[in-house]
Amino acid sequence: MLLSEMKVVAPGSLTEALRWLEEHQDRARPLAGATDAMVRVKEGQWRSPIWVEIRRLPELQRMDQADGWVTVGAAVTYGRLLRSELMAQTAPLLAAAARDVGSVQIQAMGTLGGNLGTASPAGDTIPPLFALEAEVGLCSRGGGERWVPVESFFLGPGRTVRRPDELITAVRFAPQAPGERWKWQKLGLRGAQAISMVSLALRLQPGFARVAFGAVGPTVLRARKCEAWLSQAEAFDLATVRSIAQMAWKEVAPISDVRASAAYRQQMACALLERGLREVLAV
Repeated sequence: MLLSEMKVVAPGSLTEALRWLEEHQDRARPLAGATDAMVRVKEGQWRSPIWVEIRRLPELQRMDQADGWVTVGAAVTYGRLLRSELMAQTAPLLAAAARDVGSVQIQAMGTLGGNLGTASPAGDTIPPLFALEAEVGLCSRGGGERWVPVESFFLGPGRTVRRPDELITAVRFAPQAPGERWKWQKLGLRGAQAISMVSLALRLQPGFARVAFGAVGPTVLRARKCEAWLSQAEAFDLATVRSIAQMAWKEVAPISDVRASAAYRQQMACALLERGLREVLAV
């Protein structure tokens, strides 16, 4: 499909955007920052004739904290995330991942909702959302709003539970605890503007651990055995940390592609977890 053959509409409200999606379900696709969408159009992967531009909708721009939830609108850009004082206080793990997304230009245009909708297992903001046990807000004209746990939202590479008439509206999660130890790491072929070969989002406090890996399976994966051992450990020395980190080898399910082999990704998952644990635990 040529770019000249695409129709782009710019609704003035969320209600109008949902009307477009409901009336043109098989032909319409939401468009936010377009940092990934235009690449896929040019490669012939996405061929929707109607694109519903949602980036400027005020309903999708929120960033606030209330009733125990931190809520981030789907159209909030990576740049806003990494500069936000609220994110620095309540979700520094997510802010750190946003800082690693692409270039400054991509950070200015790309959105959190777009990263979710693209559903790449290498998406940089997705492992932190798994570690934060976030929920994804979906809204339709006829069905209203529903919230889906982020782990249930993804079905596979490029596939989610979002229906054609629905729009990703927001993400919500409980804030990270004060004093919580956390670490975000990303391994790529370059120091910047690289797609992850392996990524890690780690949260740790006494009796609590969350470990999420990106780019090592069809979706982002929680390393639950590692989490269980980290939660139960009474003390950490180097041998304990290395033993727990080696469990990651069995918890990931990578493939080989142009960026890395499956075996390399397995080894690097273990290495990133060991390095992250040693840093946050000062072992």
